[in-house]
Amino acid sequence: MSPILDSIGSVKGFGWGVLLSAAPAGFILGGYDGTSDIYYSTTNKLTYATETRSVTTSLATAQSNGVGVSNTTKAGYKVGGYDTGAISTYATKVNFADDVFSTLSITIPSGYAINNQAPHSNHGTAGYISTGSSESNSFLTTSYKLGYSSESYSTIADTISTGVAYAGGISNSGTAGYVAGGMRNDSYQNTSRVDKISYSNDTRSATGMSVPGGSQGGTRQFAHDIQNKGSAGYYAAGYNGASQNTFLKVNFSNDTMSTLGATLAYALINPTGISYEGVAGYVCGGWNQPSGSTRINGIDKLLFSNETRSTLSATLSYAASHHTGVSNSGSI
Repeated sequence: MSPILDSIGSVKGFGWGVLLSAAPAGFILGGYDGTSDIYYSTTNKLTYATETRSVTTSLATAQSNGVGVSNTTKAGYKVGGYDTGAISTYATKVNFADDVFSTLSITIPSGYAINNQAPHSNHGTAGYISTGSSESNSFLTTSYKLGYSSESYSTIADTISTGVAYAGGISNSGTAGYVAGGMRNDSYQNTSRVDKISYSNDTRSATGMSVPGGSQGGTRQFAHDIQNKGSAGYYAAGYNGASQNTFLKVNFSNDTMSTLGATLAYALINPTGISYEGVAGYVCGGWNQPSGSTRINGIDKLLFSNETRSTLSATLSYAASHHTGVSNSGSI
């Protein structure tokens, strides 16, 4: 895609019909600042071609802890989380063409209101919301599927191996999603397990990969959704007895995990991840836990071509963690 067209929106169509689609961008919605005990409704937008940040449509209410699934260039969906302190049951849709937000009338099946989930997406088909914690503080093994064409939920029959919350989700769109780490319901200790959900038949299998554990036996509270389709996905930051500044790479070709030499500018818990297809992933905000309750507004970039990290000059409009990220990735 031309860099010039990237900056103004890609031109699609032929004959008499020409359609301008929105320029690829990531959206960072809501969030929480524990320093001042503030929930945010603000949405920051990072335009990928120029790496500039703007403030766009606000959420209907101040929210944190939800997760996002994205349907390539069409729309993103914020699911679950805290809605001004109460666990949310609804989904917010972000229309990428015009930055218009709407609240969907659907709720999570079985009456669960969930947060701290692991999101992953099969672009053009469905988003998946795996595991999480319910209103009764039970940690779930369930994966819910949000069909993009119908905008309705269904429940996947094959469950995750153990009930967890705060797990990490990444996607190899068209093939499978991965659910890694998290806190176990039975022991409140972290797990190192990585499960894989095949998108062709919605079945779950164990990958044999193991998340590095530290003193907690695993890691939780990563940045989600940093992935380069067909190549690799990345979990960034997290907590395993201490907050982390690392990138964990999942090689999609052979389901192996490694730790990159590149590191984040800060050790973080609960930053937000967004991705520009084929180009880079971005780690936004987060909780710099060794510094007490300090939240940051920085944005780190992981360039996929050489797996190096840099820090953008652009920053979020406020310092927070526990945002939700969705992304117009610029590619189908």
